[in-house]
Amino acid sequence: MSTLLIVVIAVLAVLLLVALLVFMVVASAFEWMAVEVVALTILAALLVTGLVTVAEATAGFSDAAVVTVLLMLMLSDAVADSGVVAQVGHGIARLARGSYVRSVALTLAIAGVLSMFVNNTAAIALFIPVAVQIAKQHRRSPSKLLLPLNYVAIVGGTCTLIGTSTNILVSSLAEARGARALGRERIDHAG
Repeated sequence: MSTLLIVVIAVLAVLLLVALLVFMVVASAFEWMAVEVVALTILAALLVTGLVTVAEATAGFSDAAVVTVLLMLMLSDAVADSGVVAQVGHGIARLARGSYVRSVALTLAIAGVLSMFVNNTAAIALFIPVAVQIAKQHRRSPSKLLLPLNYVAIVGGTCTLIGTSTNILVSSLAEARGARALGRERIDHAG
């Protein structure tokens, strides 16, 4: 192969990668497709063009971290569909007996503890309707409750391996590099 042909192929590959990146950002930002559909479309395009091999394209699906995150999101979706969230909201209202401060404290405490055992993003998603309802009932801005809810879920999620997908990924990478994997429920020995 001549040098000119190699340069042309390399330039075309870079242009294709840039075009795919732009498509990914724009399609995700404007929500033309679900994020997972965009990601799989990009993966398929890379596979069809030969920029990645079949082994490279499917390698991520065999990683325990990816499977764990997928299963946690499915579990969170099932919990939301089951009506448990509505029951929690009613229980918080009953225990708070009309007090805004007690409603907020209970919501934050429950969300923080839940995010230790369910992905923190899913815990926030489950408690957003509860938080908005509390804010409406007490004629307060939902943002005054949503931001603290986010912080509590982040802190709760960092307490255990399964609380946040970042901890799962770090554990998986540590194990792949020969280090001891983080414990299922404890991450304190990592430091």
